[in-house]
Amino acid sequence: MSLARKNIRDAAVAVLKGNTLAGDRVFGNRFKRIPDNQAYPIILVYSLEETAKKLADGPVKYRRDVTLVTRGLVDLNAKKGADQLDLLAAQIEQLMSSAGHLLATASMEPILASVTLDEDSSEKGDVALGIIDVNWTVPYVSDLPLENPKDLGILNQINVDYEAEVADSDATASDEITLEQ
Repeated sequence: MSLARKNIRDAAVAVLKGNTLAGDRVFGNRFKRIPDNQAYPIILVYSLEETAKKLADGPVKYRRDVTLVTRGLVDLNAKKGADQLDLLAAQIEQLMSSAGHLLATASMEPILASVTLDEDSSEKGDVALGIIDVNWTVPYVSDLPLENPKDLGILNQINVDYEAEVADSDATASDEITLEQ
């Protein structure tokens, strides 16, 4: 995981937490298991992808664009649920649009990329969720593709597949090689 991507996500959570209809129900993870008794609205913040383009050699610099999703979930069965969804979307857009200075890793303001609305019902059918995805492109510049190569695990074993063709026959094999440290 990119440390910069995590920092951007954490900063977005900090910007939104306590400043929208969701209150403190802002989570920096798309895989948050939502309990059956969850109070709504909530906001999930996660990074969808990151692209990189080489800017310069010596020292190597990359421009990176993180696609950051701010997903709002509202109980549409609640009083004024549809209105809450629109208000939550507006709050997210306003806060994030002016939060570039708070996203310390980012070199520029977040750019609104898209807004989508959807609806989902739980398996029990008792909660109809209104879903708003406000997607952002958050650009930044990094010196290396990895923030710290020391964070990589030690490579001490490798699997090798062999394919050979001898005369009229084919041979395949697989090996597990332990590398000297």
